[in-house]
Amino acid sequence: MTAKEFMDACKGEISKNLIGKDTAIEWMCIALLAKGHVLIDDIPGTGKSELAKSFAKTISGSLGRIQGTPDVMPSDVTGFHYFDQTKQTFIFREGPVFHSLVLMDEINRATPKTQASLFEAMQERQVTVDGERFALPTPFMVMATQNPTDLQQGTYILPHAQLDRFSIKMPMERLSYEEELQLIRRFQGEDYKEINAVIDLERIRQLQTNVSTVTLSEDVEKYLLEISQETRKHESIEVGVSPRATLNLMKIAQARALVHERLFVTPDDIYQMAPLVYTHRLILKIDVHMRQSPEEVMNDVLSRVKVPVENHG
Repeated sequence: MTAKEFMDACKGEISKNLIGKDTAIEWMCIALLAKGHVLIDDIPGTGKSELAKSFAKTISGSLGRIQGTPDVMPSDVTGFHYFDQTKQTFIFREGPVFHSLVLMDEINRATPKTQASLFEAMQERQVTVDGERFALPTPFMVMATQNPTDLQQGTYILPHAQLDRFSIKMPMERLSYEEELQLIRRFQGEDYKEINAVIDLERIRQLQTNVSTVTLSEDVEKYLLEISQETRKHESIEVGVSPRATLNLMKIAQARALVHERLFVTPDDIYQMAPLVYTHRLILKIDVHMRQSPEEVMNDVLSRVKVPVENHG
């Protein structure tokens, strides 16, 4: 199965129940193949959790789910040691984070300490419990959802350093009139349809390896770096993106090329994915928040960098 076949099969399965989510599904496939993590940020009722659960079902691995609430403890995420009376020894019970795909629902409702336990796993691909380190499975992907903090009470804003752990932050697509009409007609007296796995973990690992074979020309490398540099000197931005973010965008662009059946990155791969990879990493100047959103500033950054013309014959 090729990367494009994987993406198309995911769309086919998930669209049994979710309508108008093809672009979001593509983004999630890209993030998985790039070994990244996804933060889905949108208002309640847009299908964030359902999309993440459905995506996990298309992969023949296991899903670990954590519901973000203030009473969730770090041990509820990573696992804990308990004393086995029969064996007269301490046994480690793995937490949800030991699954290949992990869904953290409403991550901004969990306390900062619990959030931090997940971020170690995301960055290091391991967890430390009682001084003992445990490796996590491969592939490993965290899908987190959150509602906009200005709409919600009792939430904990994710610190900038922790937001940086997410390769992409994505909104949910808005349904058109026709898509929403299709949605209500589909579920008039009709049950939820079962979603089938379309790929196994071994093939995912192979496709992740293939991503690294996708090449960037010198012009595309220059375009990527110029966008990163522009975020660091833009007058509205206090702190631009880090070199890690630049590497993230490169990997995401490589994965996008692969799912579009190319072995080279185009400027459009960079242009299309840059807002998803960079926007949540920008720290705007205090006075800018009142008149511009991070999305608007990121669009302005892209408008200032000349797009190279690529010719691949």
